[in-house]
Amino acid sequence: MCPYRVGAIRPTLCEQGIHGRGFERDVSGVTVSRRRPRLAAGRARALGLPTRGTTAPNRLRRVDRWLASAGWSVLRRAADPLVVDLGFGSSPVTTVEMYDRLRPVRADVRVVGLELAPERVAAAEPAARPPGLTFARGGFELAGLRPVVIRAMNVLRQYEEGAVESAWAALVGRLQPGGILVEGTCDEIGRRACWFALGPDRRPRSLTFSAHLGSLTLPSDLAPRLPKSLIARNVPGEDVHALLTSFDAAWERSAPRGAFGPRQRWIAAAGLLRRDGWLVLDGPHRWRLGELTVAWPPGPGPTPPGLGSMPLDAGRTRLDAGPTPPGPEGLPPSGVGSSWLESAESLGEDTEHRFVEQDEPGLLDGGGSREHGG
Repeated sequence: MCPYRVGAIRPTLCEQGIHGRGFERDVSGVTVSRRRPRLAAGRARALGLPTRGTTAPNRLRRVDRWLASAGWSVLRRAADPLVVDLGFGSSPVTTVEMYDRLRPVRADVRVVGLELAPERVAAAEPAARPPGLTFARGGFELAGLRPVVIRAMNVLRQYEEGAVESAWAALVGRLQPGGILVEGTCDEIGRRACWFALGPDRRPRSLTFSAHLGSLTLPSDLAPRLPKSLIARNVPGEDVHALLTSFDAAWERSAPRGAFGPRQRWIAAAGLLRRDGWLVLDGPHRWRLGELTVAWPPGPGPTPPGLGSMPLDAGRTRLDAGPTPPGPEGLPPSGVGSSWLESAESLGEDTEHRFVEQDEPGLLDGGGSREHGG
């Protein structure tokens, strides 16, 4: 009879000669592994862990709007305009929306939605529009593709913080030269979102906050939507806590602007945040949309790698009408800007304006009173 049958008392791992190699005893005396679980690898070597699959129409509209405007030059200059939407979920709707929103930027853009679960890929096939929009099984290895843009929203929340950098490295390692990875989190209906933009150095270059301003009490209400690597660091002594604390203080100081609506209050607070010394990379044309992008990590020192001399709000005036925030508006400090985060000029401006009208009706009126799910 096998001594290790079900119900038999087995010798402990230590009794079998396994000592100190990734094992430890828990409080009950049972020997357990302390190794982190490896990312699952199937026969097709699709690396990662399946997501919950939660999705909804327009959930990622804020990221799409940002990519179509602030990151438009990446697509326009790419030899192969391939975009990967990693972990599209139980429905392909956000991948389809991304494709539709990026086509005005680059008519020959190709968007590939990747999922680990074969049944999700099969369910998405009816929505495919080859060669522009396709779906495939894949994870962090990106099914062998080399995109210029990767959107990985709500993917890393289920991982331990210690696994984030290795995931970044795997994804960024598949990018084309000059490509970007957009990684972050949003709420279930897309009203609040935060994301990093990462370049070839595998480190964040910027952190963007985006919110439906009519439902916002304080900028720090966005804290639950911070990217995975920051979510546990919103404590005193950490940069992200200092940023949110400063933003809340600027918001309170801008309370008089609230008489003109939450949008004007956000614009004023963003201007004050810049005056307080934070390296804010965008300007009023983005602030009006409930966005704010800062260099990350913050603090004194050289310009973040890959950043050029073009401020994100250079040459943009059409959406800047309205009361000017208190104090000098100014531009980011010299040297701040980005070759992959440029102003959209005429094309991106038109694209951005259409997104505002369709997706953020509450932001088009001064007080944000017209609520239609924005």
